[in-house]
Amino acid sequence: MVQAMTGRHFPYIFQLLKRFFRSGYNHGWIPVLAVCTALALSACAGAPRLDEVKSVRMCAAGKCGWGGQDYTADEMLNGIFQLFKRTEDNSYNLCDADPESKKCKDDDISMFVQGGPIPGIGSLNRAEVLDVQMNPKQYTITSLVSNHQKFIGIPMATTDHNSTINVYSPQKIVLVEDDHYANWMAVGNVVMSFNMAIDYVNLDQGQLGGYYSWGSAGTGIGKGSGYVVLQFPAKMAKGENWLDASLALAQEKTAPPQAQPPARELEQPKEQPQQKQANTQESPAPATAPEPVRQEKQPPKELAAAKPSPRQDQPDTAELEQIRAQLERQKEELLKKQAEAELERQKAQLRMAQLQAELDQQKAHVQMEEEARKRVELELQKAKARIEEEARIQAELELKKTEARMQEEARKQAELEHKKAEAHLAGFGTYHALVIGNNRYDHLPQLQTAENDAKAVARILEQNYDFHVKLLLNATRSTVMSELSRLRRKLTPMDNLLIYYAGHGWLDQDANEGYWLPVDATTENEVNWISNASITTLLRAIKAKHALVVADSCYSGKLVRGIKIQRESQDYLAKIAQKRARVVMASGGLEPVADSGGKGQHSVFTSAFLEVLRENDGVIDGTQMFTRIRRPVMLNSDQTPEYADIHKAGHEGGDFIFVRRK
Repeated sequence: MVQAMTGRHFPYIFQLLKRFFRSGYNHGWIPVLAVCTALALSACAGAPRLDEVKSVRMCAAGKCGWGGQDYTADEMLNGIFQLFKRTEDNSYNLCDADPESKKCKDDDISMFVQGGPIPGIGSLNRAEVLDVQMNPKQYTITSLVSNHQKFIGIPMATTDHNSTINVYSPQKIVLVEDDHYANWMAVGNVVMSFNMAIDYVNLDQGQLGGYYSWGSAGTGIGKGSGYVVLQFPAKMAKGENWLDASLALAQEKTAPPQAQPPARELEQPKEQPQQKQANTQESPAPATAPEPVRQEKQPPKELAAAKPSPRQDQPDTAELEQIRAQLERQKEELLKKQAEAELERQKAQLRMAQLQAELDQQKAHVQMEEEARKRVELELQKAKARIEEEARIQAELELKKTEARMQEEARKQAELEHKKAEAHLAGFGTYHALVIGNNRYDHLPQLQTAENDAKAVARILEQNYDFHVKLLLNATRSTVMSELSRLRRKLTPMDNLLIYYAGHGWLDQDANEGYWLPVDATTENEVNWISNASITTLLRAIKAKHALVVADSCYSGKLVRGIKIQRESQDYLAKIAQKRARVVMASGGLEPVADSGGKGQHSVFTSAFLEVLRENDGVIDGTQMFTRIRRPVMLNSDQTPEYADIHKAGHEGGDFIFVRRK
């Protein structure tokens, strides 16, 4: 894993650089690289201008306030010193942050390098703190730091350098780093700088925040600015007071001794023999001692010899016995006090145990009452739910009874109406149907739903309405006319005839005549067309009492006379059953109609026609059926169904009646 390199690695890096540059000169490309690097570093300019702040906010021990109002400059100095001092021999992280929320937006700060040998992104995410010192008189905190920088993701070698916190006032705190060298891929050294105007100090979270400027000595190398948060590993714990100056002073006094300078700086001139002998008499004070140590001179030998010797005689036995007895009394008193204290402690423990037992009993009693209350509430809720459920069930039963009663009344009314209708329809005759569906044309465009429509109509008429059905699929003109001639010869005045046609239709505007087009029809020759006039003539000649033409084709409205059939009285069913009827139900007027769009792969018109036949459970006449068909067809298509008598076909005011099989 690649790790960031600091100033400690430079002895090894310089050896690699020597080999690197020696190889470059041998191959001739180092001069070119040197020229490029020199050009990149030639423009000398500092980092971007540092944004100034007008106030500093600090948080400590859960209290946040402003410098100058809530915190003094000394308290801010001591607090920031503790952050750095407790991070000594460790590192803090830097991140690009939001000035308002102080939350990190990225895990480093970065800048875009425009010039130099390669354009790219430079980043700074961590700084090691090696040594921390505070000068309370000058209101400064100085530390030795080593920045972890990268360029296009590759670590850079950087030199250790000083970082200074200047507390100018409670409203102005600035961090300034000395210019330092950074080297990337042995291309060349770049002078870097980093400054920060601090506006946020949070000792509880171990954070410093502010506006920064970071860049190099050349504008071509790159520069960056914005808001940064320094996250320290140290945080002020509960009960601590980092703002106290005595804590900072104590740490200064107990700080480890400073590193000794190199041996070559400590070399002294060689001593003369007489100097060496003099030096052995007195040792110099340590160079790193924080305060000078007072040295006392030795007294002359004569005075030392004249000092009295220690006392040789011993105290008498009585004095020793007196001291021993006094010690025994003190020991007995101490043991007595200890016994009394132990007794009091045991009494206190017993009382505490009694109080704890009483408290536990009270808690248990309260808990039992709470559980009893919850049980009562639960029972009440269950009882309420049971009452509501019983009420709901009772309401459902009443509703079902009402619905059953209404259904029974409706059934009886329907039976009564049906019996009345059957009485009126006694001896009405037999129902016949000619159902035609043409899809596959020889010379005209093919249709999609005509065959399926015809099959469905034939099936429901035969199964549900007792029709004798003749189904013709893809019929020619000859087939259709032959079947109509057969019905003309067969039907009696007591019979009923329904003709259903689904296929192409045609309107001859010059002759003002509509036509059905069998599968052998052509647009050039009308010899195989079936005209509305021929259908009218056949219907007039057929002896059936009631005849209904259902035409689901284009321009089928030409069969309609133009006067809709209306109800005339409440007993119309009995009247129309006795009168001759020649009526037509057309899917549209003088316009094309849709070949699809209905349910179950049917046309819109036939889908509605089948729906009414399925829903009918008794007797329905053609007018009622048309009323129920017309609205859904108009809502689902651009066609308007029509229903009327066929002109000059022998209509006498009756209507076609459908009777559902029981």
